Amino acid sequence: MIAGAVRQRLAGNGEVDRWGYDAGMAAVLDAVAPWRWPVTVGGVEAVPPSGPAVVVLGRGLDPLAPLVAASALRRATGRPARFLGLPDVGPVGPLLRRLGGAVDRPEELAGLLRAGHLVVVPLTRTLRSRPGPLDEDALTPALDEGAVVLPAALAGSELRRSWRLLVGPAVAARAEGPAALADAVRSRVAALLDG
Repeated sequence: MIAGAVRQRLAGNGEVDRWGYDAGMAAVLDAVAPWRWPVTVGGVEAVPPSGPAVVVLGRGLDPLAPLVAASALRRATGRPARFLGLPDVGPVGPLLRRLGGAVDRPEELAGLLRAGHLVVVPLTRTLRSRPGPLDEDALTPALDEGAVVLPAALAGSELRRSWRLLVGPAVAARAEGPAALADAVRSRVAALLDG
């Protein structure tokens, strides 16, 4: 049954939004992902039930972390969740777009937020359990669109096959601008990773 649904989605029979997201194909992923990548989610009550929101994700080295986090957030909140950072090359890029991926460009994030999406913005991968850098301009679209900005940390690994996603309370947008917001978010992500 699941294999048939996947074949149907890959054949292009699903509804696809203007960014390439196929909710039906993402639902198939979300149904099978817990078997491969079990994720417990904490702090989900901090995620607003609707409206534009950015989840800034601290993570380790695993390249699948943003996809895993978006899938876990969809299951935990019932909201569609997107993630930035997909490679803009075929065949991986178009497939990841259908599963919620978007290219890490300010204009793409701004468009998703204007449409009211929940978007995972991963920090750079690091060897240690410290958050990677966050370019101050990365959150400019969130400020411009009045999005809720939430820090989050994903702990676990592909090798252990178990993960824990912890979402923290929203970080207040600061009048000082995107640099101050980026610093505050990074500090909150570091606290969650230290957990």
